[in-house]
Amino acid sequence: MPRVAITPVNTFNRSTGVSLPVAAFPGEINGDATNDHEFANDGRTILVLRNSSGATIRNAEVEFARGVDGRLPDPVAYALPVSSCTAYGPWPVDDYGNVVKVNVDHADIKLALMRLP
Repeated sequence: MPRVAITPVNTFNRSTGVSLPVAAFPGEINGDATNDHEFANDGRTILVLRNSSGATIRNAEVEFARGVDGRLPDPVAYALPVSSCTAYGPWPVDDYGNVVKVNVDHADIKLALMRLP
């Protein structure tokens, strides 16, 4: 009997992300709205953002490292739905740099990383 093909329905990307199960993600840390976050970037990293709030939409953003005509574009903004977990990325080094800066508005946001081979 021939094998049945599996067709991808989701692609990791930086704009819409890919929804994941809402359970705690391995290695996740609490959001720090005072100091914000950063991670080493090799162009193969996926950022996982989980909103642990059951009542409030939370916000996160990722900053660009490369400007256009001497100006940095506005950060990429994400409104994280209530009780959601979404993966974003990967982050091209040319646009986001060797260190990606992530800003969060509340400790309800949990952050984790995955790396593609």
